[in-house]
Amino acid sequence: DFLKANAAALGVPDNIDKYELTLPDDLPEGMPIDQDLMDAFRKNAFESNLPPEIAQATLNFYAQHMADWMGKTQAGIAESEKKLEGALKEKFGGNWELERD
Repeated sequence: DFLKANAAALGVPDNIDKYELTLPDDLPEGMPIDQDLMDAFRKNAFESNLPPEIAQATLNFYAQHMADWMGKTQAGIAESEKKLEGALKEKFGGNWELERD
């Protein structure tokens, strides 16, 4: 396999602990990070002889995808809450919060 035969020339570390993959600095605050997934990705990259630059680019792509998904999810939740509040106000009037109990 080409990557295995050229691992040293491509900068593939000789030890998994030398794979220095980092998450982008601009991820949303509070974004959950699946450390088990990160560890599994690092292991797979090492076992596949993936050059570090490609592994990092792949990680960056995935992290950005998840950040975008998180933003869309939060926007959807906010929109749903707004619609629910509107429906409650319509049904119970301006004091709808008093009717919760």
